[in-house]
Parts: sequence; structure tokens; C-alpha cells
Amino acid sequence: MNKMKYKKIYIIGPNGAGKTTLARKLSKQLGCPHFELDWVKYDTCSGKIRPSAERNEILDHILTDHKTWIIDGSQWYNWTDKIWHDCDIAVIDIPPLMTRIYRIMCRALFHHAEKNLPFMREMRNIVRTIMFRKFFLPKYISHATKNHKKIIDANDFLRGL
Repeated sequence: MNKMKYKKIYIIGPNGAGKTTLARKLSKQLGCPHFELDWVKYDTCSGKIRPSAERNEILDHILTDHKTWIIDGSQWYNWTDKIWHDCDIAVIDIPPLMTRIYRIMCRALFHHAEKNLPFMREMRNIVRTIMFRKFFLPKYISHATKNHKKIIDANDFLRGL
């Protein structure tokens, strides 16, 4: 663990990119805890969005209670500014568009159907992933610049481990 170059890693990218899969692999490899922003934003039982006070409290605990972490998520709202401030590096994962759409459809049809979560949420995610480079990537770059953080491509990051 003490050989880790980066102790606080923020994995970002569009829906269906494979952020969580990458984060889980890194967490196991590096021996540090992994947190999904979806767990922070949504109540895992009901699938409903948590009240902001509850969400902020959960995120604050993650950031203050752990010396190392890997956080993954596609949220870029103001409440994630704390992550940008605390992370050592942001790793961006952007696989080809059709790969992302296929993953989102599979998740909608299999994973979310089990939990009876709204199918329309996944359809919205397809639209977001199509629009990622034009609308969302500039926001990530803006947050990184504002917080003096480096964004590195996931493949380059993995080669450097």
C-alpha cells in the first residue's frame, strides 16, 4: 500500500465506460477501498436519490475516514467538487461509443430489471453517453483545471502501474 504513487484516485467517464469494473480491479490490486458515487447518490434499496444532506454526509465520511481510496462515478455536480479537491489524480475511461451503448443496454435489461429500477434512467444514460465528448468532457476538464489536477487516460494509467 505504501508503494502507491497515487493514494486518492478518481475514475471518471461516461455511463457504460467500465469505471466501476476498472475501480474494482485497481482496488484489489492496490489494496485500497473502492467507492461508487452511485452508492452515494442513490439509496441502494429504493433506487431513489438521497437527500443532499445525507449524500454529503456519506461523501464526507469517505473522504475523511480513508487515507487511500478509489472513487468512480460520472457525476459532475457541485457536490463532487470535494472529490476533485482531495484526489491525487483523475483517470478517465472512454471506450468506443457502441461499446458503451451495449453495456448500458445490458445493464438496463438485466441488472436494473432485477431491482425493478426505472428503465428510462438507462435510456437517459444512452443519450448522455452519446453527448459525452461535447457536453460532459469539457466539464471534467474544467473541474480538473480549477483544482490543479491531472487527468490521465485509463490505459496510460494502467501502463504506469
